[in-house]
Amino acid sequence: VNAVSWNEIENKPQAYPRTAHIGYALKAKNEHIGGIPTFTSMIKGLLVKVPSNYNQPILENGEIDWRYVESATPGSHLLQQTGGSSVQTGDPQIYKGAWDGTFVYSWTQNPAWIVYDILTNTTYGLSLPEENIDKYRFYQIAQYCDACDFTTGNFLGVDGIADGTFRSKPRNTFTATRENQLGIAQGTKIRERRFTLDTLIADQKQSFDTLNSLAASFRGAIIYAHGKVTLACDLPDETPVMVFNETNMKEGSFIIGGNKESEVLTGVDVSYIDPSNHYKRETVRVDQLGSNDGISKTEIENIESLDVPGVTRRSQALRYAQYHIASSRYLK
Repeated sequence: VNAVSWNEIENKPQAYPRTAHIGYALKAKNEHIGGIPTFTSMIKGLLVKVPSNYNQPILENGEIDWRYVESATPGSHLLQQTGGSSVQTGDPQIYKGAWDGTFVYSWTQNPAWIVYDILTNTTYGLSLPEENIDKYRFYQIAQYCDACDFTTGNFLGVDGIADGTFRSKPRNTFTATRENQLGIAQGTKIRERRFTLDTLIADQKQSFDTLNSLAASFRGAIIYAHGKVTLACDLPDETPVMVFNETNMKEGSFIIGGNKESEVLTGVDVSYIDPSNHYKRETVRVDQLGSNDGISKTEIENIESLDVPGVTRRSQALRYAQYHIASSRYLK
């Protein structure tokens, strides 16, 4: 037996504490004259704070995986649970019972909890105290992102269609590390989470610019209200309310306005990351209904380009574009 190399663990100050990194050594041969080869990797991402009653779907090996639930496969589902796991049939109960306000650490694609972690984390976040954040509003919007019922916590999902990524291959045709992936035919109707976020923060920017760009993935924004940092989001069945009285109205100042016809969107070019195409950026066009049927000859074309950060599903990008078209027409 020949010893190729050896390493010694040294106890000394680190240049980048609490940071995972990888290094590799290459011999200076002719094939490396053009420069150091690029290294790419697939990562699970950070463990972040999630509610203690948050039970995500998992595989038999404990890996979090929503695909059996989102494909509406009948039968039982294995759910993650603090202190173990549970098996449920029917619509799985993702948010189980009333939340007591405590957190555990886990992987998640829910953008609300990713934003919450960046606000509170003391290493790479803003280190905001939890008492200064309306975490129960985050909880409500997190349920909306996961397409769960606000009362029962059961996963309901939003209607979607298999987009041809991993779902386009039949089950058990994968090899090596992909044997556990679920495959269903492209075009099959599925139920999926409303919003997910898969992103890498690598550029230094203003903190709230970064946070609001992440919140934009679920059509939300970070605001300060009633003495706490909270989220604003266009939720269903929520009517915006403003109280008008003699203290905040000025005589002759009340006007009614609307949108110009030239400001109404006729189409949106939305770009997203496509995992099935080497994580390259793809762009799709969504047109307003009837905008390109040739009937209206006087309609002004108004196309907007949107870049959705952290979106890796075509269906979510399409819903994002449809929302912007509808808001330009119906929100006054």
